[in-house]
Amino acid sequence: MKLAIMSAGVLVLAGCVTKDYPVAQPLSSFEAENMTCSDLVNEIEVSRQIERDIKVETGMDVDTVTGVLLDGGVGNIYAHGKAKEALRDRRKSIVNALAEKGC
Repeated sequence: MKLAIMSAGVLVLAGCVTKDYPVAQPLSSFEAENMTCSDLVNEIEVSRQIERDIKVETGMDVDTVTGVLLDGGVGNIYAHGKAKEALRDRRKSIVNALAEKGC
């Protein structure tokens, strides 16, 4: 019984130490249609800042160590991959919008 309670506690803590990477969303069709070329270029710059934020968050800290100890770092690896994938999708949608507008 004690083992079950301790195991549940470890799982709860493992979920709490996953790093909080910034996750970008692709442009909605409304945004793509209503943004100017200048707005879209600014969004490329915003995506570069998000990329820098992801790199900073990847560094070694207490969450990294705790995550490795509790779940082998799997949660942080997954969250990092999802953040990078979301950023790629956002950039792709921005580039597509730029091309559709002929910018």
